[in-house]
Amino acid sequence: MDEPYPTGDLPEKDISVCDGSDGSILAPVNPTEPAKQEGLEPMAVDIITGNPVQSKMLMAANETSSQATGSAQNAGDPVCEPSDPVLEHPEPPTEAADLSLEDGGAVPEVTDDSTVSQQPEGMVTDRGSLSYTGEPQLLTTVTAPFSASNFTKGCKWSPDGTCLLVCSEDGRLRVLNLPESLYSSAATGAAPETPLSPPQVALQSREGELIYDYTWFPLMRSDDPATCCYASTSRAHPIHLFDAFDGGLRCSYRAYNSVDEVAAAYSVAFDPCGERLFAGLDGCVSVFDVNRPGRQVETRKMKDKQSLTSQPGLVSCIRFCAAAPDVYATGSYLRSIGLYGTEDGAPLCVLQGQTGGVTHLQFSSDGRRLYSGGRKDPEVLCWDLRNLGRILFSMQRNVTTNQRVYFDTDWSGRYLFSGDCDGCVQVWDTMDDPASDLSETLLLPSVRKFGAHRDCCNGISVHPWLPVLATSSGQRHLSDLLDSSDEEEEEDGEPPHRRQESSVKLWWVGE
Repeated sequence: MDEPYPTGDLPEKDISVCDGSDGSILAPVNPTEPAKQEGLEPMAVDIITGNPVQSKMLMAANETSSQATGSAQNAGDPVCEPSDPVLEHPEPPTEAADLSLEDGGAVPEVTDDSTVSQQPEGMVTDRGSLSYTGEPQLLTTVTAPFSASNFTKGCKWSPDGTCLLVCSEDGRLRVLNLPESLYSSAATGAAPETPLSPPQVALQSREGELIYDYTWFPLMRSDDPATCCYASTSRAHPIHLFDAFDGGLRCSYRAYNSVDEVAAAYSVAFDPCGERLFAGLDGCVSVFDVNRPGRQVETRKMKDKQSLTSQPGLVSCIRFCAAAPDVYATGSYLRSIGLYGTEDGAPLCVLQGQTGGVTHLQFSSDGRRLYSGGRKDPEVLCWDLRNLGRILFSMQRNVTTNQRVYFDTDWSGRYLFSGDCDGCVQVWDTMDDPASDLSETLLLPSVRKFGAHRDCCNGISVHPWLPVLATSSGQRHLSDLLDSSDEEEEEDGEPPHRRQESSVKLWWVGE
């Protein structure tokens, strides 16, 4: 039997104008020049030149005498030693060659260690007192250019928190800047006055086909142009690394199958230090050196009929453990979860228990737990990594489609957020474990539930240093193909097609 389609969608074919099959730079990058995409505002607002958002952020930082708290140095922090936040915007490089390698234009080798998330100095938020259980406050809603036929498919904050990356059905990745007023809210700790003006699309990158997965470069900082990039993978295309200045293609990474054909990856992830790019394929993981694009790749096979730790199927997601970077987890559409060693890919164990194909994974900040969710699966399972194979508890959500429905944790790893197919967002306090019972999986009740969208809330992302939550919505509706006279009204008297919504919303979730 053929492998099920990764996302359950059957989009119309869209021909790409950028293939990047030779690993070369199709769009040379010059950070001293503004974006030139027609119909879009250049990203000079806060990513390129620092005007005006970056300057306002620095003004708020200088007016505040308190020091940024940063992330606590505990077992949940990355092994990379943090560097001091930069308060003065550096001069942009004078040569484009400074941002790329001669053999392909990838991210330059990192010479200094940095944390994954940098909070600007002076941005004071008492994150230790946040409970995320209060009534959320809607800040703004972004609807254009999304529509019923061009619905969103997830959103992710950048590691430095300055912009939001949104995926949509038309095969494009769009970058939205953090609203300017939220920088002053970070300095004062107070919620901004609402409603805020919807942020405009700063730039966009186009893939040639349906986008399977995408991820930010983990050391991304808006004041360091070389680190401002993100990777994505789409059907029938190699992995592309896009520049977060103008949306241009920096380089591509190509994996090959057994007959030497370019194989599309179904998932991508950088290691915590940004040195290697991991790509999930059918029964294997390809590992690329970020600084060496092209086809130079290490292939790690995961399918072995004679091994107890074999993990067949399409690798749908890859996740690294910040507390133990030498371990990563992979999820399969055949409902299995594997743990492997980062250096050599040695299999550690395979976990079984998800009802549907695994679509998303998340480690806790202390590395003791692993959360997993699947398609057409109402459970988010919490695995105890100190006692492999044991499920601590289950969190219930309504997921009835093949669509990838994301969940996310806050900076401390205590609170877990997830949307569902009803458009609701639930919050769980993962420290409130049910009573220990090894005989059955216990249900952890949510501490907060609110209606965020009228349609499926497929994407959710917690800001790295602000009490701000980003959500995205939308899905394909079969009701569009039905005659209106045959439509069945729901209990509230509203036809299903009127519940369609494709938008991105920002919520203030601080107290």
